[in-house]
Amino acid sequence: MLNTNNILNKKQFARGLEIVEREGQYSYHTALLSFDGNEVSIEEQQTHISSLEELDNIIKNKEIPLLISINTSQILYKKGLFNINNKEQIIAQILPSANSDLFLMEAFPYQDEKLYALIRKSLVLETIEQLASKGFWVTGIGLGPFNIQEIQSFIAIEEVHTQGFLLNYHDNKLNHFNKNDNHINIKLQIENEEVESFALPSIAMAFKGLMNPNEVYLGLDILKENQGELKQKKQFKHLMAIGISSLLFLLIISTLYSFRLEQKNQLLQSILIEKSEQVILFDSLDNQLVQLKEQGAAAPSKTSFYADQIANALPENALRLTQIHIHPLKGKERDYMEGDFLMFQDKNIIVSGFSQSALAYNVFQDNLNQLDWIEQIKHLEYEENEDGIGDFKLEIKIKE
Repeated sequence: MLNTNNILNKKQFARGLEIVEREGQYSYHTALLSFDGNEVSIEEQQTHISSLEELDNIIKNKEIPLLISINTSQILYKKGLFNINNKEQIIAQILPSANSDLFLMEAFPYQDEKLYALIRKSLVLETIEQLASKGFWVTGIGLGPFNIQEIQSFIAIEEVHTQGFLLNYHDNKLNHFNKNDNHINIKLQIENEEVESFALPSIAMAFKGLMNPNEVYLGLDILKENQGELKQKKQFKHLMAIGISSLLFLLIISTLYSFRLEQKNQLLQSILIEKSEQVILFDSLDNQLVQLKEQGAAAPSKTSFYADQIANALPENALRLTQIHIHPLKGKERDYMEGDFLMFQDKNIIVSGFSQSALAYNVFQDNLNQLDWIEQIKHLEYEENEDGIGDFKLEIKIKE
């Protein structure tokens, strides 16, 4: 456990991934961290993954922010101290003839100076695209293994072995480093958890993503966009889950209500049979039950059929329902006096919900039009909020 002083109300997850390349050969090390508001826990770690395909098979849940540490031979490292804060000017000092817009840069404290890491932006974008093709959402990036400084205070040793580097820390600051191709993967302790030294860069990136999410973009807007889209996707799935639960609840209530109507009518019939002076009222009740059955309001199986057909017409992950009124009341229930018959709109269904886009709403209507029991679909309302989510209501007319 890594103790922190931050307080959050909801458990969060972040995955770190170190991509190591030497002479065209790649290996991957990954770690998954969680944060409950008080402690950061290492949920899993795995090193020496030999290919992107193997990584794809190992990691099943890809809808977790992925923060990558790129450790390749394409990175240029430069020690120095420039009395300027402008990235473009620093790159011009390191690479005088280069176009600074084509490079990404990250700086780390090093002795009394700084260590600058530079890489071509196109190589990073290509890596992000390859991971995206496997379903990963890259939301942060680091260059080299030096983001280990984020967790150095939790590590009990000063000499850290990573794949390709030997790092020496003093007072939690990088004091010296050199390239190390002996690949010594040692076991060490972080608080009470045993970890492999090769997993430290990925642990550090996940930790940085949880604690300092605004410091992992390195000027790449696509990483901010990925973070926003992933958050929106999770929120929409959460709303969809709530919507499905609500729909199931409404189906149960509808069935119970129809059953209650049937029971109530049967009880009234038995009472009226015993009282000859109420024969006329008995006939009226019997006719009312016939009417309800014809409308489908007293038929749970027909109600479920309509609801299932409507639910099956939903575009996947794009639209959710909030209400289905099958044979809705004429007027409002409170308008009926005690003992009056409930009057239903014959062969009508009112459907309400919200859609991720107007296109998804149109697809839903097109799917409904394919159902042979629907005579007509009438659009009643559609209104989008500031997030582009549209509230809608439509009316379905059932064929005779």
